[in-house]
Amino acid sequence: MLWSAEPQEICDEDNLASVVWKETPAGDAAAVRCPRNATGLILRRCLLDEDGIAYWTLPTYVKCVSIDYRNIQMMTREHLSKAQRGLIGEGVSEVLQNLVEISQDGTSYSGDLLSTFDVLRNMTEIFRRAYYNPTMNDVQNFVQVISNILTEDNRDKWEEAQLVNGSSPEPTVRYGGAEQKTDFIDVIGFRMKDFQDSYQVTDNLGEYIGPIQVSCPPPIDF
Repeated sequence: MLWSAEPQEICDEDNLASVVWKETPAGDAAAVRCPRNATGLILRRCLLDEDGIAYWTLPTYVKCVSIDYRNIQMMTREHLSKAQRGLIGEGVSEVLQNLVEISQDGTSYSGDLLSTFDVLRNMTEIFRRAYYNPTMNDVQNFVQVISNILTEDNRDKWEEAQLVNGSSPEPTVRYGGAEQKTDFIDVIGFRMKDFQDSYQVTDNLGEYIGPIQVSCPPPIDF
């Protein structure tokens, strides 16, 4: 005999944000495609309250990535693949410059932030290898991207991004009381030691770096 959920254990069909969310059992998540300017899925969970009555959570866009961010993410992964094979590459500077320009215009979804994390983590690995020797402008662009994504305008997206839990042992990033696993800050200490210039760091980047303990000889004066 098949078990079926009681009526109160099912979220009724709902229309929210121009999307029709189909009837869904408690404990499951409904999914619809992201808007046309993005790839991925919008997710919305059905949960039970203290009285055992099902209710909808707000939709989450952690799986939605705007096309421009997705293209940069894929190009960076291609560069990393070449670097891992010991090849010498070109075009990394252009990828970073494009990311600076796009991130200055802001993000549409929390998935854009996670996509940017992925790009910067992969850039960290590329910078560690002989594949490409970053210029001073590359490192400055790297820092600028971090500053761009830590603006106050992205606070709500950062909070939503915390729904994605990482399992890797990277340092913890704190933003507005939220935490996100990443290791891309390591590249600043790793590569900026090659340059004698001082870099101006914005207030939001200072807040970002503050809680992170990074071991990198020699000390860097920002």
